[in-house]
Amino acid sequence: MPDVQCQRLMPAKNKYPHCYGDNTKFNRYAYRPAHWYGKLVYVVHRRVYCNDCKREWATINEDALDTLDPRIKELFPFLFPTKYGPGIAKEMLHVHLWAKIKGIDGGTFAGFFNEAQRVECAKLHNAYLDEILHWRSNPPLAISSHIPDPFSPFDDHEAYCGVSIFRRTLNASVRLFMNENEKYMQHMHQMWNDNSASTYDSHKFNKQICAGLSLFW
Repeated sequence: MPDVQCQRLMPAKNKYPHCYGDNTKFNRYAYRPAHWYGKLVYVVHRRVYCNDCKREWATINEDALDTLDPRIKELFPFLFPTKYGPGIAKEMLHVHLWAKIKGIDGGTFAGFFNEAQRVECAKLHNAYLDEILHWRSNPPLAISSHIPDPFSPFDDHEAYCGVSIFRRTLNASVRLFMNENEKYMQHMHQMWNDNSASTYDSHKFNKQICAGLSLFW
């Protein structure tokens, strides 16, 4: 959490992204789904209320993260392209960019992870049916109904709550990802990078080392 990892960089109070006022207070905790490869994780976050504008916002939204130190935003592992929709892990977007170089488009990339999620849903469905068979052969002493509840569909948001990756979500996340990481990706292909003293550049000298050794053999 930024409050622990980057405590010295955190402001005393959160600023509202629209009016930039700091007359705010933490209102409540909430959670939002985010894609982590074939899994769905829920990111617990705070919602902050602005006493001046009388509006509430989530601390994981892009406009809210923009009010913090850039290092805090860059270390946050998820991107949420919309204010209320699901997010996606940044490392997935890095894999997606490499897959595009190999000719794998966004629809194919999203379909792979959507299929993995549905496979997990099918496994749980099968396990549920096994439990129903066990319940029928070993009924409890007291039951309220002899009719078991059916297993919910994948996209039933009141039961299983599966969330698919859509191409528009993927494309919007890629734009935000590139705005944040393009400068680092560009520096990986340059010999010198003056923006960071800790940049690891030794992999860029492999060709020079080989060429130098060839002169002595």
